[in-house]
Amino acid sequence: MEDSWMNPKLELNECVTAVRLWSLQVEQLGKKPFEFLAQDTPGKTRLTWQYTPVKFAYQSCTLAIVMPHDLDPSDLDLPPDSRFPGTDIASFFDLKLAAKAVLTECVKAKGRPKGGWWSIGGDGAVGLFIWATGSEMDEKVHGFQMTVGNHVVRLAGAGFTDIS
Repeated sequence: MEDSWMNPKLELNECVTAVRLWSLQVEQLGKKPFEFLAQDTPGKTRLTWQYTPVKFAYQSCTLAIVMPHDLDPSDLDLPPDSRFPGTDIASFFDLKLAAKAVLTECVKAKGRPKGGWWSIGGDGAVGLFIWATGSEMDEKVHGFQMTVGNHVVRLAGAGFTDIS
């Protein structure tokens, strides 16, 4: 997992900035529940849908919301028979806590910064990932991308569908 997530190098200060900027982008969404959907998975509730994957890149660091359902278990260092549902309910507040956990437990861990992931949702089927921008994992996961360079790109509401 490490090579496919970490080449090129992940910079600690850039990941701290990425999480801070992404958190500001989703702040207004708060604790409102959303139904997160894997690729080609229909919604099951009347909640607002959030299609995945969604990636937020800042220099060497990419933060991604990905349903583990869409990934090979070997990409996650899980047994081959691991399965996740294609839909789950969570809030962006939960995702912000997950981003801080990955930052603390993986990126800021002793030694070289490492990528990692944290699952949330009622079934633990929504994943918050951090990996190196341009890494094999970054190239493998295609989805809506929010990129931040010298300016914060405001893309409020992108990727959301409200059926209420």
